[in-house]
Formats: sequence, C-alpha cells, structure tokens
Amino acid sequence: TVMLCVRCQRLESLMLARCAGVGDVTLEVAGGFCAELRELHLAGCAKVTDAGVAAVARGCPRLHMLAVDTCAGITDEAIRSIATHCPSFASLTANGCSGLGDESLLALANGCSTQTLTRIDVRGCARVGEAGLEACARSLPACKVFANSTGVVLS
Repeated sequence: TVMLCVRCQRLESLMLARCAGVGDVTLEVAGGFCAELRELHLAGCAKVTDAGVAAVARGCPRLHMLAVDTCAGITDEAIRSIATHCPSFASLTANGCSGLGDESLLALANGCSTQTLTRIDVRGCARVGEAGLEACARSLPACKVFANSTGVVLS
C-alpha cells in the first residue's frame, strides 16, 4: 500500500477496508503523497488510530468521504482533524466506533460546510447523544444523520 501511495500520487480513492496490515504508517504515507485523495475506506482496520487519520486530513484537503466502521482506535480527535482540514468533507461512516461521541458531531457541525456535508452515520457509537445530534440539526440542516440503532434524519 505504501508503494501504491508513493507511485500513484494522483490517487483519488483508496479502499483498504479490513486490511489487517494497514495502520498509521500507511496513512501517513497517503497523507504525504496523495494530496488528491477524496475517498478513504478503512472499515475494520484495527491498527488505524487518530494519528493516521490526522495525517490524511492534513495532507489531503480534498477528502470528502471517510469510512472508519469498527475502527476502535479512532476517537473524536480524528474527526476534529477532518473538520478542521477538509473543507469539502461530505460523508462520514463510523458505525461501531466506540471512541466517537458528541465531540465528533460538534466538530463537524462547527467546522464543515452546510452545503457539502450531507451524511453522517454514527450508529453503534454509544457516546453520541443529544448534544451532538442537536448541533447537527441546527448547523447542518441538509445533512442526514444516522445514530444509534435506528436511522434518524435531522432537518
């Protein structure tokens, strides 16, 4: 994967879901070499942490889609990095990420464009509560937010 990132610097989509060997080093290389990256799929990558996602956010400002389902090493800090560094961010899928909570939703609500962010899926993230959901409803009226075990559309 590292060589792919180094050799394909115009890479726009990277699907690494359930790749046991993918961790922060891979994401640091992607952040350093793949500035055009727009979609990143990391679902089930147990070695990925906030540091890797932050490296991608800093190096890939065009990132608009991130899937980190069941990535236990991802916390609110990673999502704050995305909200800070990726102005055209549009979609987060983070089902079952125990480290995500209201702080993630507040960061997205306060840091992302109301016109670009259209989907947030945080089902199974037990730390997501009313404060985060209300912030999204207030600041992101066009965004569909799915939380807990049922789909909740906030408008």
